Amino acid sequence: MDIQEVSDRLAIRELVERYTLSIVRRDWDTMAACFHENARWHLAGGSYDFQGLAAVREGLIGIVGGMEFLVQMTHGVNIDELTADRAKVTSLINEVARRPGAEGGVFALGIYYDTVTKVGGRWGFEERYFQMHYIDTAAPPGAKVIDYASQP
Repeated sequence: MDIQEVSDRLAIRELVERYTLSIVRRDWDTMAACFHENARWHLAGGSYDFQGLAAVREGLIGIVGGMEFLVQMTHGVNIDELTADRAKVTSLINEVARRPGAEGGVFALGIYYDTVTKVGGRWGFEERYFQMHYIDTAAPPGAKVIDYASQP
C-alpha cells in the first residue's frame, strides 16, 4: 500500500465519520459538503429517495430535523474497490431518535452501501444507499438533555 492509497483511505473514513457527526449535530452545511452535486441518498424499499445535492440536503433535514434528538453511530467502515478516484464503502449504522412529545421514535440498525468519488481532489458521496436490518418505532425512554441551538 503506497502513501496515496493510505491518504485516500483515511480521507474516505473521515468522510463517513464527518457525515455521521454532522447528522447528530444538525450541522447541515457540513453534512451537505459530504456529497457531490449529483449525489443520491436512498433507503431500501423506496420510502426515501433523494437525488441531487439540494434534494439530499432538504430530505435529510426533513427527516432528522423533525426529531427531538437523534444519535447515529458508524461502525465497521470497510473500503473496497478503491481506485484513484472511486471507491465502494460499507459501514454499519446504529441510530436512536425520538419524535417530539415522545410520539414515537426510531431505533435502527443497518448498513450503508456507498459509492464515493474524488472530484477536484475532494472525496464525496456519489451515492448512499441505506439498507435497514432492524427498526423499532417506539419512543425511547429518558430525558433529552441536548440544546441544539447552544452546542459548540
